[in-house]
Amino acid sequence: MLIPLRHENMEGRRWPVVTFTLIALNVLIFLGTHWKIMEETQDPARREVRAHLILLAVMHPELNMSSQVQELIKEVQRRAPAQVWKELAAPKRPFEDHWDEQIRGVEDPRQLQSEMEYSNAGGDRMPAGTWLELCRIVEGQENYERAMSEYERLARAYPTERQSLLALLSAGRLALKQLNRPADALRYYRTAKVSTVPHLDWEANIQTGIQAAEKAAGVSISPA
Repeated sequence: MLIPLRHENMEGRRWPVVTFTLIALNVLIFLGTHWKIMEETQDPARREVRAHLILLAVMHPELNMSSQVQELIKEVQRRAPAQVWKELAAPKRPFEDHWDEQIRGVEDPRQLQSEMEYSNAGGDRMPAGTWLELCRIVEGQENYERAMSEYERLARAYPTERQSLLALLSAGRLALKQLNRPADALRYYRTAKVSTVPHLDWEANIQTGIQAAEKAAGVSISPA
């Protein structure tokens, strides 16, 4: 199981002070290492993935970590103020974001290890084909919420690739049939319909999805 990094209703929560501190720290660390410096420092989403990896490692030091992750954790621990590190390890500290809230509800060691491996594999920098296969694996585990979230992120990251269209259709199907969220399903199908990726072979599926989502959401049916 993989844990959503974000969700739609993120307004109104407190500023994630610890996470921002970690992001700043790991950027500084990367400036002095052999990793992809410019890519890391210019991509906020990528920095967020690294911050989540650090949080997970601090909360679950028993997990298997690559040598790079171990090196990163040691360096962050060395540079982070003692109070920040203490707060990170506190089981009842305020949630930093939606990901943090979700991951703290996970107790299965296998699920936690999967999340560690996913974050360490590169998160948002996965190739589109690999990412799509990962989404399908997560869906096969019946973790529909996470799968839908990952399908959506894939579609946004690779809007001109064929995989983005397949991801949108999969997200729409899960939202409609597994999660009972027809409004989200309608959004995914409509986005697929206006995609710049050629999709004549999928047009009938898209239109069927739109109509089913509209019916479930109680809105007017679009013409075929």
